Amino acid sequence: MRYALFFAFSIICLTVGTVVTFDHMSVTAAASLVADARPQPTADTLPARETMTPAVPTAADYARFANADRAWRRFSAMITISSADAATLIASAA
Repeated sequence: MRYALFFAFSIICLTVGTVVTFDHMSVTAAASLVADARPQPTADTLPARETMTPAVPTAADYARFANADRAWRRFSAMITISSADAATLIASAA
């Protein structure tokens, strides 16, 4: 019986919370409609900047990162080799 009362009380609390939340959302929505009725600027108010980089990268764009890419590949290869050696050692020990 105590479980049923607790369940009913929980449902009542959730229902009251839902009603209050939807009521608050309705009041907030009505206030935002009034605030959005202000006239907006007809054009962009900030000057447009030119695009600094082209849409399609060139070989020179990739060349800037070649050294970092080479170092990353060397480091990743060492990790891969180390993992393979560890697996071989574990398999041979068994």
